[in-house]
Amino acid sequence: VGTEERTIVGVEGAVLTLGSARERTPGQPLVYRALGQVWLDRAQAHKDRVYLSKALEALGRGASSPDATSDILTLYGRALLLDGQFDAAERALQQASTRYPLDPASLVLYATIAERQGHLDASRQALIDYAGLVADDADAVGYAMRIAALSVKLNDSPTAVSWLERALRTGPDDVRVLAQLADAQIRAGDGPAAQTTIARGLEKEPNNRALLALGRRAR
Repeated sequence: VGTEERTIVGVEGAVLTLGSARERTPGQPLVYRALGQVWLDRAQAHKDRVYLSKALEALGRGASSPDATSDILTLYGRALLLDGQFDAAERALQQASTRYPLDPASLVLYATIAERQGHLDASRQALIDYAGLVADDADAVGYAMRIAALSVKLNDSPTAVSWLERALRTGPDDVRVLAQLADAQIRAGDGPAAQTTIARGLEKEPNNRALLALGRRAR
């Protein structure tokens, strides 16, 4: 029996077990969550809309329960995103981000869909909340840069500067952060600080075009 056949058998067994549990304890959101996870994993692995439809049905029932956890709502939001239902996904993930115990992934997913929907302030706040909750995230610099970029779009350059300075404390040699910081400092009206930042970046990459262009703007 090949790997794919064993996987199918395993999935079918899990579905039968969960289906039996659902019949014995109808309305239990955790059962729907487990069943939905099985179907969602299959949908993502095979890009199969039949599996996705089954995942949406199971997770939708779990998410509609008053006892739905942040984890269930996050999975449901993920399935809705995969199905292209962006408005519904945003609502589910917004709910997920307010339930406790909180699934940190809900904040990142909510930030992504909120930005896509043009709700920049909500997106930024979700990322700020995530950064405060998961201080040791391996991509802390990336999230700080996202917060800064959203702050620039919101015409809040001082907040952008603050988050980029925070990112530099984690990755002091990151030229991308230095360039973004210089841009935010220019937007904030602090030309001298921007020139210092640009000079610091050019020490590392003398021919960096973005830094050279920012240098002309800062003068």
